[in-house]
Amino acid sequence: PRMVHLHTLVLDSCKLRSSELGFLGRVPTVTTLSLNKNDITEFDVALNILSHSFPNLSFVSLLGNPFLSTLTAPRDIAAYRVQAAVKIFALRILDCSAVSAEERRDA
Repeated sequence: PRMVHLHTLVLDSCKLRSSELGFLGRVPTVTTLSLNKNDITEFDVALNILSHSFPNLSFVSLLGNPFLSTLTAPRDIAAYRVQAAVKIFALRILDCSAVSAEERRDA
């Protein structure tokens, strides 16, 4: 197994695009992932890769990525958070905010 002791991965400001997020392969030991200020424009693509590459994530931060600026209505932001909770089962914190019981229930 590779990187068996890696629990926290910070890849802020690395200019990563959605499709490039699986470059490490599957790393089930990572529970904390920070991808702030990258070039993630396709959240669906990113979420699929992250959920497969890092199946035990409990903390994810995607602040400062272009896709977030398209989420202007509260309903869109809520849908984003629920979608993340659906795909990342262990998710407890998303973008510095706890995943609420309501978001978990809606998932």
